[in-house]
Amino acid sequence: MKKGFTIFLLLLFIIVQSFGQETDLSVLKTFEGIYQDASGLKYIVNPTDGFPHFTIMGSGETHMLRNKATNVFEFSSTRNGWNTIGGTIEFRSEDDGYIMCLSFKDKKQNCAKAISFNSQELSLTIDDTLFISGDLIQPINPKNNLVAVLLHGDRENDRYDLFDIGMYLVSEGYSVFAFDKRNAGKSKGSEVEGNGYDEISRVYASDAVKLISRLKNDYPEKQFGVVGISQGGWIGSIVASEIPDLSFYVNIAGSISIGWKQWRHYMISYLKRSGFSSNDIIEAEDYFESFFDVGLQRTTFEQYSTKLLQYQLKDWFKKLEKKKLIEWNDESSAIKVVARNSNDPSLDVKSVKAPTLGIFYEFDHSTPPDSPSIFLNSLLLSNAKDVSVRVFPNTTHGGWVVDSYYFNTAKITKMESKACYFIIDWLDSIKQ
Repeated sequence: MKKGFTIFLLLLFIIVQSFGQETDLSVLKTFEGIYQDASGLKYIVNPTDGFPHFTIMGSGETHMLRNKATNVFEFSSTRNGWNTIGGTIEFRSEDDGYIMCLSFKDKKQNCAKAISFNSQELSLTIDDTLFISGDLIQPINPKNNLVAVLLHGDRENDRYDLFDIGMYLVSEGYSVFAFDKRNAGKSKGSEVEGNGYDEISRVYASDAVKLISRLKNDYPEKQFGVVGISQGGWIGSIVASEIPDLSFYVNIAGSISIGWKQWRHYMISYLKRSGFSSNDIIEAEDYFESFFDVGLQRTTFEQYSTKLLQYQLKDWFKKLEKKKLIEWNDESSAIKVVARNSNDPSLDVKSVKAPTLGIFYEFDHSTPPDSPSIFLNSLLLSNAKDVSVRVFPNTTHGGWVVDSYYFNTAKITKMESKACYFIIDWLDSIKQ
């Protein structure tokens, strides 16, 4: 009986702790935003669900946050793990705003004050099938009338998913609109239907086109552009091709390669960051050449089956079986699925006329390395204005600083903040 009661108390403690953390996430949202210390150093506090964190804007150093006491959070030493604790943050309320005081393990406490900005939640009924909720965030003294609409990557993302890049822009005088994707956060709509990545992306692009049209109507004094990340980068090109007077288009790490090529790149890079050897990678590349060739009808199903028998007992193959579809049962399935993933994003880029910036990452595990050149060549054919493309070295998807494709996720400590400032400098240049 005593043992059972002890287990009950342990379970009750875990439940209470989990509810406390959920409640404290809402507390953290009270303190979201930008803070600046006496030396001018700025910080971003982002309460995004699943990854509440703060970022030191100059260095890009990023730490996860979790509650320790009321209004007190401890933070991790690295971006992705709680193996070691980096220190604590205490939030305080004063008459003229909030204060955050950081206590690193081996450093003197440093306090920073919240920077004021105007944030207005907009609830927009777009049509019978789409309701969008988001925040129009504007600096107290905006440098111009530009507004960046932030376009999400894959998955059900809310307004906090791109909060960091939004805060970089706001801190330098730009306004942003950060919104919840349909059926995420407070936004609602019919279920997204599509036969593959291309069709699904075009549903979200249609949402963005309708949203921007509504914002332009409601705020005629403002000029709207888009900043799209990952899938949102490609979606941005669709939006830019359909809105002729879009003020700017920024693509951050959006794949411009043909769909199946991106699929192949992702699987190979997944093996690299999972610790597999260079010999394993050579074998995997050999297999996937045949895997996609049978779908493209460049080889026979019998030849592909030989490759399958050669590699299906390998550890790397078993690892990928848990991650993605990597085996064909018959030739017709291969042809059908590869055809569904043969979308070509460069065709949308070739229709873009707006001033355009492309930001890419050297060791991106999602976006293939040929994307920057395809992006630039497509824009040259489109005659887009003020085109600039920049590849940041030693970075992966999301702008996280790494040393190679074989990076260890647990060792990531910071993002490449220079990419954010490069976007700001480019926006300054096109507005001059």
